[in-house]
Amino acid sequence: MDTVIEEKQESAAAAQEQQPPKITTCTVQKDNLAEALKIASTFLARKSTLPVLSSYHLSADSGRLVVSATNLEAYARVYIGAFTDEDFAIAAPGKLTDVIALLNGRIDLAVNHKTDKLTIKSQILVEKKGAKSIKQENTMVGIDAAEYPILPKCDTILARFGGADLKRLIKRCLFAAADDESRPILTTLCFDVKASSITACAADGFRLSKDTIPASDTFPGQYLIPSRIFKTLDSVIKDDDEVTLRGVYVEEKGVGRVNVVEFATDTIVIGAQTVDGRYPNYNDIIPKDTPIRVGVGRKEMLSALHAALVFLKQSNYKGGFLSIYADDPGTLVIESTEPDLGASRW
Repeated sequence: MDTVIEEKQESAAAAQEQQPPKITTCTVQKDNLAEALKIASTFLARKSTLPVLSSYHLSADSGRLVVSATNLEAYARVYIGAFTDEDFAIAAPGKLTDVIALLNGRIDLAVNHKTDKLTIKSQILVEKKGAKSIKQENTMVGIDAAEYPILPKCDTILARFGGADLKRLIKRCLFAAADDESRPILTTLCFDVKASSITACAADGFRLSKDTIPASDTFPGQYLIPSRIFKTLDSVIKDDDEVTLRGVYVEEKGVGRVNVVEFATDTIVIGAQTVDGRYPNYNDIIPKDTPIRVGVGRKEMLSALHAALVFLKQSNYKGGFLSIYADDPGTLVIESTEPDLGASRW
């Protein structure tokens, strides 16, 4: 009896091996895929002991190709139009970016679900004037998508606001955030979400910047968001985008907090783990009274500062001095001094 069962099992296994592998195909435009990979590449883990973190996660979802990447602290998902016969998922090596950059026009992707291999077919343009091209086929060894980290599901809406407002906020605040990891709180942008607005603040112990933008559908609270994701956000968000800030809300011992946030548009999602802690009360730092006010022309001020900083850059802003004072009621003086270089006075 046991012999009969073993023979049936072996027969079934042999039949399964002889079956052709399942192949899923997908067609995208080169420019769209290249742009998606460029955005996601910022979030690849460059020196991770887990190879899957240096790979892109490619998946087909409802007629779109989703390109994802994560380093476990931050992540990105980019949605592009695609033609696919059915849903699929595979982790593709980071070198996929270099392969796609060589190709042209329409790109055909094929996923072998048995061997976890990704085949990329397209053409290389060899002569622009004569529009001559050669066909090319590449096969890359991928990783089973089941091994890829599951990205957070942010289902709590924290606020909605315009892309132009977010870009303005980033421009005005990001420069003031600290880059010293020994003080993680100050490496964040503090988002104070209120009933109809968001006030963002950044500070590094020497300077502080604050800005407020209008918002709707708000979930009031204070969220400390790592500053490193905002440079990417500034480059990919468009002025006419509607941006949704959403997060993962959890309760521990009766206390609720948001431990992951993401900024989402129709085609791009960028998220990160929030930093746990309490941000300094920046409203107490900002002076309430300003009895002395000085008005200067923006262009004249920038020109003077650029010239003055020439005498400080040699020492990386250490050891030099920048002084700003009124010479008389109608004149503002900007001076810089560097012991080993010299001085400038405007």
